[in-house]
Amino acid sequence: MGRAFAEPAELANWVRRIQKCLLSREVLYSVNYPELSIPVKEGRNPPFIIITAIENASTKRPAYAEYLRNDLIPAYKKAGVDGVLVSRRRFGTNARQWLMITFLDKMAELDEPHPLMKSLGQEKWGELRRKGGALIVHRQRYVFAPQPDLSFVT
Repeated sequence: MGRAFAEPAELANWVRRIQKCLLSREVLYSVNYPELSIPVKEGRNPPFIIITAIENASTKRPAYAEYLRNDLIPAYKKAGVDGVLVSRRRFGTNARQWLMITFLDKMAELDEPHPLMKSLGQEKWGELRRKGGALIVHRQRYVFAPQPDLSFVT
């Protein structure tokens, strides 16, 4: 876990010092959807995080939520995937953007077939992707290696 700050003044001082090192920053507010998520098993601490930002047309947002609820998340559960967190950006940013966070135990997993392709087979995996793809206007994926010693917890 990252560093906790005992006093608000200590956090404010840290923020002032770190801002000297930044060219820009973006603060995002997201609403989590626990009913569309699969928690990471207790004790598992994956070293890598994949954040997939999925944007859909505002008219497709309810359909995409339905797709997540009825198709994609059940497929992840069936495949035994450990840890899928779903949220949607809100307030002052692009509310059409969903964030899906998944986890990797090793970078080599990026070279392996997708867990849903392994579980469903290539044909059904393709059908699932096409169904979701029809609801998406843009998708971007980021892979992070968290640095707990450089992080803080409020």
